[in-house]
Amino acid sequence: MIRGVCCLAIAAVLLPPGGPEPPLRPCIETTRQSATPDTIPSTAAYLVVDIASGRRLHVAREDRLRAPVLPGSILKIATLIAALDSGVIEAGTRIACQRRLDVDGRHFTCSHPDVGHPLGPAEALAHSCNYFFASVASRIRRDALDRAMVLLGLPPSTSSSRLVSAALGVEGARITPEDLLAAFVRLTTGSSRLAPGTRDILLQGLRGAADYGTAHAFHERGVSALAKTGTAPMDGGGYQGLVVAVTPSEHPAQAVVVIVPGAAGMDAALIAAKLVAGRTVRVGHARPDGGFDVERIPLEEYVGRVVSGEVGGRAGDEAEKAVAIVARTFALVNQGRHAAEGFDLCDLTHCQVMGRASVRGVAAARATEGQVVLFGGQPAPVFYTASCGGYSEKPSRVWPKAVDQGYLVSRPEPGCARSSAWQSDVSAQSLERALRVAGLRGGALRDLRVLERSESGRVIRVQVDGFSPPALGGEEFRLAVGRSLGWQHLKSTLFDVRRTAAGYRFDGRGSGHGVGLCVTGASRRARAGQRASAILRAYLPGTTIGTIDQVPPVGSRLSARLKVALPAGEEAERARVEDLSRDALREIATRSGLALPEAVEIVYHATVDAYRRATGQPWWTAAATRGARVDLIPPSVLRERGLLESTLRHELAHVVIAERLAGRPLWVREGAAMYLAGGYRGEPVPGKAVCPSDVDWKAIRTRDGLERAYVQAAACFNAEIAAGRRWDEVR
Repeated sequence: MIRGVCCLAIAAVLLPPGGPEPPLRPCIETTRQSATPDTIPSTAAYLVVDIASGRRLHVAREDRLRAPVLPGSILKIATLIAALDSGVIEAGTRIACQRRLDVDGRHFTCSHPDVGHPLGPAEALAHSCNYFFASVASRIRRDALDRAMVLLGLPPSTSSSRLVSAALGVEGARITPEDLLAAFVRLTTGSSRLAPGTRDILLQGLRGAADYGTAHAFHERGVSALAKTGTAPMDGGGYQGLVVAVTPSEHPAQAVVVIVPGAAGMDAALIAAKLVAGRTVRVGHARPDGGFDVERIPLEEYVGRVVSGEVGGRAGDEAEKAVAIVARTFALVNQGRHAAEGFDLCDLTHCQVMGRASVRGVAAARATEGQVVLFGGQPAPVFYTASCGGYSEKPSRVWPKAVDQGYLVSRPEPGCARSSAWQSDVSAQSLERALRVAGLRGGALRDLRVLERSESGRVIRVQVDGFSPPALGGEEFRLAVGRSLGWQHLKSTLFDVRRTAAGYRFDGRGSGHGVGLCVTGASRRARAGQRASAILRAYLPGTTIGTIDQVPPVGSRLSARLKVALPAGEEAERARVEDLSRDALREIATRSGLALPEAVEIVYHATVDAYRRATGQPWWTAAATRGARVDLIPPSVLRERGLLESTLRHELAHVVIAERLAGRPLWVREGAAMYLAGGYRGEPVPGKAVCPSDVDWKAIRTRDGLERAYVQAAACFNAEIAAGRRWDEVR
C-alpha cells in the first residue's frame, strides 16, 4: 500500500548541513563526525561517572580502562599548559597551520578545516592542530612539560622519549584511561592549581572541541560538554581512539572516557556522546509571551526537580522515591513530546511540573538513580496524579483515544476520599470566557450539567448549553477552566455541579486526572511502612523495576544508506538533495525516537507523467512513499512550486514511522508525518476537528480536496497531542 501521497507546502526546520565523511588514516584528528554507529562496538571500553558521588553509571571492559596506554592528543592539554606557563606562547599567539609536517620520523597531517587565519591556543586545542602543537613543543623544555603533567596528576614523560613526540602523546608516559579521566575532571572542575588565564584558555579550547572541533559529536547530539580526543599507537601496531569529557560544560555533573582499538579519537567521541546523550533532557520553560526558553539538564537533576515540583516534600521518603522512579520513566517514554517546538518536555502540568531542587527531591532522585518502570522489557507508559479522590481511573476514560495498559487499572482507594474533598464557586461569566478561549463559539452559558460518568464517578462529558459544540469531554472541560482561570477551581473531573445565583458550584474530590500512581495514597502507604517497590507494585501491577542500562537505546540508528535517482538534466541538485535527506532523516529519527531503515531510496522522475505511471497517483500529487522508497515529481517542478524541501521532509517522515503506525487510519499517519517533519500543525480546537476517514481519503479527486484533508488531519492529530498523548499513541 502506498503511504503518504503529498502536495502541501510544509515549513521545514533543518539541522545545520553536513554529513558523514569517509574514515581518515589513524593519527589524524578531524572536526567532522563519521557515520553514527548503530551499536557501540564490543571492543570499546568506557566509563561514565557521576562527578559528585563518584558512582559508576555505565562501564564496559574495566580491564582495559586500567591498562596504561599512550594518550595521544589528549596530552596536548599538558603541552599547552607548559607553553603558556613558561612564556613560550601567550593568549594572543597565532600560528598559521601548514597542514603537513614530519616529527621524529613520523608523518602528521592536519585534516581540520582551513579556517582562513592563523590559530590561537584555544582554537588550536579545539581542532587538535598537530602543526601548532609540534611547533610549540619544539620550543618548550622537558621539565616544563613534566611540571604540567604532574600538575594535572599525571606521571612525567619518560626520559628516553623524544620531546616533541612525547608532547603530542605518541611516545613517553603511558597512562590508564581511568587516570586520564580523573585528571580531566580535576582540570575542568577547578581542582587543579592552574593560573586563571591558563585555565580560561584551556576551557575555551575544550568547549570548542565539543562544539565544532574533534569531539563535534557531542554538539551533533545536543550535548553541552568539555572534551578532548586523542589517537595513539597501540602495542603491536595499529591505532586506538580515546576521548575524555565532562557534561554539561557549565557545572559538570558527569564524566566519560572511551577507548576504542582500531579507531580514531572522533570515533571514541561518537560513542561517548551516545552514552551521555540519553541522560539529558531538553526542558521548555514557558515564557509570559507564550513561547519557551529551552534548557538542557542532566536527567537525574531533572528528576529531582520534578519530585520537588510535583510533591513538594509532602510525602514520605518511600513515596517520593516511587514518584522519582515514575517521573524518570515518564521522561524517557515521552522524550521528544515537544519535538516540534525544539525540546523534549515542558515544565507545565501538560508534562511534569519542575520546581526548584529541594533537599528531599534531590535525595529521592539520588536514591533511585537510573531506576525505571518496565513492562515487557521496555519503559512503561506511566502516569501519576496528586490524589485519585478515592477511585483511580483508566487512561481511556480520561483521554478517549488513549491505550489502556493492563497495569493502569480503575479501582477504589478509600483512604484518599476523605482527605481530598474540595469546593469551588465559578461565575458564569468566567466560565463563558474560559470556553471561548478554548475555541468554543457562543454567547451566554444557559446551563451546565453532567451527561456521562465513568465507573469511578468521573465526568466523561458535560453539556454546555449556549455554546457550540454543546457537549465537551470532562477532561477537556477541566483543562479549559484550568488554563484560563487557574487550576484551583476544578482540581479533578470527580465532581458534582449545581447552579448558584452567580454561576456554578463544584463539589469534588481528588486532584489531577486520577490515572496511575496516586501521590496521596502512596504517602499513606509509605507511612504504613511500605517500600517504594511495594507502592509501585500496588499502583502499577504487572510491571517491574529495572535500570536505564537495561533499556535498548532509543533511535539507535541515526544514519541510513542513501540512494538518490535524478533525471539526467538535474544532476546539479544531487548534493543539495542528499544533504537535505540526511539532515531530515537524522532529525526525524531523533524527534520520533525511532531507528532508521538500513537503506532509503529516493527517486525523482523525469516528468510528472513518468511519476504518475510509476506510482498510479493523480497528476496533482507531488510524492508517494512505499516502505523505504520515495517517488517524487521532477525537482524542477517541486522547486517551482516551492515544495522541494517540505515534500521531501514529509515523505521521509513516512519512511521513518511507517512500521510503527502500520494499520492506523490515514489521518493519523499523515498527521504524524506533518508533526514530525515540522510542517503544518494547525490549531487544536476541542470538539471541532473532523477527522477524515480512510474512505474519505480514497474519495478525494482534486488538489483542493486533498489540501482540506491535510488541514483536517493536522487539526485532529494536534488536538490529540494537546490532550497529552505521544505522537505514536494517537489512534
